[in-house]
Amino acid sequence: MFLRGRPWMLAAATAGFLLACSARDRPQASDSPGSGATPVIQVWQTAVAVLDAFGGPAGLLERIAGVQQEDGSVAPGRRPFFAEAAGIPAWPARLYFNGAELNAIRQAVAAEASPNARRLLDFGLKMERERGRTLPPVDEGTLSRTAGSWRVHGDRLLGVAGAYMVADDADTRGALRDWCLASMTRLTDYGRWAPRGTLRSLDPVHILLGFAVAYDFLYPSLNETQRIKFGEELRSHAEAEFVATQQRSPATWVRGYAGNHNVLHHNALLHAALTLQPRYPEQTARWLEQVVVNTERVMELRAMRGDGADHEGVMYATYADHGLFPTLHLLARHGIADHFDNPWLQQHFTFLLFGSRPGLESVLDFSDGHGSFGHGPQHLLRFLDALMHDGRPSWVADFLRDRFGREFPFGKPEGATLLHEFLWTDPSVEPRPLQAGGGLAVFHDWGVAAFTRGWGPEATSIAFRSGEPGGRALWGLARAGDARVPSPRISHAHPDAGGFSFHPGGSPFVSGGGYQKPKRTALNNSYTFTPAFPLEARVGDHRIDRFWDRDRINDVGRPQEIGQSGEWGTWFGPPEELLRHGVALGPLETTADNGVFFASAEFAGAYPPSIRPRGQAPVSFGLQSLRRSLLLLPEDVLIVADRVRCSERLAVHCWFRSRSTADYRPHWRLIDASAILPQPLGRAHQLDVIYPTGLKREVGREVVNIEEARGSNRRGVRDWDRVLHYSTYLRISHPGQTGDQHYLYLLRPAGRAAKVSELQVHDAGLSFQLLIEKSLYQIKIGTSEDTEAVARWIGGPDRLSLLRAAPSGG
Repeated sequence: MFLRGRPWMLAAATAGFLLACSARDRPQASDSPGSGATPVIQVWQTAVAVLDAFGGPAGLLERIAGVQQEDGSVAPGRRPFFAEAAGIPAWPARLYFNGAELNAIRQAVAAEASPNARRLLDFGLKMERERGRTLPPVDEGTLSRTAGSWRVHGDRLLGVAGAYMVADDADTRGALRDWCLASMTRLTDYGRWAPRGTLRSLDPVHILLGFAVAYDFLYPSLNETQRIKFGEELRSHAEAEFVATQQRSPATWVRGYAGNHNVLHHNALLHAALTLQPRYPEQTARWLEQVVVNTERVMELRAMRGDGADHEGVMYATYADHGLFPTLHLLARHGIADHFDNPWLQQHFTFLLFGSRPGLESVLDFSDGHGSFGHGPQHLLRFLDALMHDGRPSWVADFLRDRFGREFPFGKPEGATLLHEFLWTDPSVEPRPLQAGGGLAVFHDWGVAAFTRGWGPEATSIAFRSGEPGGRALWGLARAGDARVPSPRISHAHPDAGGFSFHPGGSPFVSGGGYQKPKRTALNNSYTFTPAFPLEARVGDHRIDRFWDRDRINDVGRPQEIGQSGEWGTWFGPPEELLRHGVALGPLETTADNGVFFASAEFAGAYPPSIRPRGQAPVSFGLQSLRRSLLLLPEDVLIVADRVRCSERLAVHCWFRSRSTADYRPHWRLIDASAILPQPLGRAHQLDVIYPTGLKREVGREVVNIEEARGSNRRGVRDWDRVLHYSTYLRISHPGQTGDQHYLYLLRPAGRAAKVSELQVHDAGLSFQLLIEKSLYQIKIGTSEDTEAVARWIGGPDRLSLLRAAPSGG
């Protein structure tokens, strides 16, 4: 090295730059020399900028002696001396960019050739302009104590750091750098990244991710003190995450390979590992090994699903994808692992598409969710299309951007998706519009069939669910005692077998409960039962006393009724109870042709086989068979044909529900043998009870999520107008059924004439005529579990026989 044996040169270099150090604490408008300063100040600013770029005097001398490589080692003559001036960071960004890529990006931004980069940059500038609101507060004590409230600071840091990297001029980079440094300094001063008592929350995960990306991106402009300070802070929190993955609890971090927590935690750990690898090679090697092994198990279980679905529903799937996709990207980019040929990944776009409502503004309400995507989904769609080169994901991403703007969905999360949307947009993929007619998608592992007549906001859609908790593949492994799933951890699933949602003409006629606490079968358009003897409440006294007024417990449900196994907990489960009951459902049978959709499933196995009367030993529940069949006709008339068989006397309760929003406060009205539900835009739909006659009908409202019933409603609803999300229900009951019974319902737009006649009940099923305006349908629906008897009666292998003709004289 050329400075060896030349102490005078070392002394001169040191003395020259020590003078510049005196300016180090002066306020800086940017991370590079300003254009309006005096010549002396310009010299000082230039010296400070160069000094900072190389990590202070020690870093500068190290770089003079030898050029630092990407792995942290030093070798002379490998890079230009003023690497930053050439557009290549002195410490190459290890995560997402190399120097050439970064230089090209900034040139594209300057030429307005990258709209996604411009959106990212605009977000960063907005955060910088509103720094009084957007930075973490100086006083940690002013932050909320609610879990989930701190994560926004990690999301913002991720977005602003990305904006810093793509900024095309030095002044802008300087302003964004200052914002990032202020955020990182305050987060470092906190010492912890979650409210007290919530260390198992995802707050520290979001902050760890944003902090790691910011540290990596800003590294060339940090002085050595900052590098050590922030690096140690990042190392400390990442090590805590790593230690947590080695424990048995919380299992969602360690063994919940199918859930969102697992991939989100490991994604943050991976970012920290790659960022800190040169400084802490031995420690980060352990982190990286943990991530690699975990990701292999995650993708192995997803491959076993094969249908691209996620049992936690679209909202939590997109939240998990926000962690999973960057993990897959970085593992491949750094040559560690390649999972891009996973069959689940190849089918995932179909799940996101058909898991959305027409208009793509909201998502299916099976499994937990607030009605929207969890993160994105534009960046997730870009990632998938970069793999698929299909064009439809890109078209949907463009549509969502044009329809809902930069804040979609609903301003959450703030900036966290923009960096990856920019990174994953492949300009070689030509957007391709969705097929106009919609269609049918069946997710057999998830147990959901989704049918839509199109993708416009007024298109009719219907979805039917009858699937195992956690999905068929995962549930099969759990029941077999497979070591890969010692605990299925299916917290965001619902007790919703047999449930369906129906949006005729885009109107929210029948929908599920959304984000439920506690989980109740009755919220999901399915069945509950009441035995003939007194039954202990399915929810413990301590929970009633803690959350609710006993006199108002029916505001949140009827705990004395029997629903599906695993209900009435804060989360769906526990898995041990579900495994003990041995939940087992029949296959989901579906067909769609010429505007007709049909689905059928047997789901009695979702209910517990035995129950415990008060003060007695467990006895048989008595539910032997429960089959639901749905038939949607081109006129948007839906037929619901159910068959219930029981060996004991049971009161049978069938539920039909719709959910309120801030702009839609629905209420059922009973008229004769029908129930009317007004819809937005002056529409209305109705449900007719066709068979049997004499059933009891009730209408009312229930709370979906006890967390939303606050203030005067804290222990029982006294003001429904203050409950944002409630469920309005139509409950149809048979007061005491024994043996075998069919039930037939007709759902139609109010005012559309429809008449059922010639109804006959057979051992194999139901047959009847349905007259809808100028169409007469001859219908047979097979409801027996004896498939051979059904085939003989229907005259074929399917459960549906449908003939359409013009009525006589019409």
